[in-house]
Amino acid sequence: MRVFVPAGVVTHWHSHPRGQLLHVLDGAGLAQRDSGEIIELTKGDSVWFAPDEKHWHGATKDSTFSYISIQP
Repeated sequence: MRVFVPAGVVTHWHSHPRGQLLHVLDGAGLAQRDSGEIIELTKGDSVWFAPDEKHWHGATKDSTFSYISIQP
């Protein structure tokens, strides 16, 4: 699924029963795992969230964010 996120918009904390791969297409984003540091994401980056791993992701306050979400 391709997702476009306006600047400053982030998801709530959530998880996926079979995990999630995000691959950044454009813009600048942020992601965080439960009790982890915030990760900065830019075009070409990918991040994997393990099954049932709580996390959030979204756009930085100054940039839109576009990514592909793959869930097995």
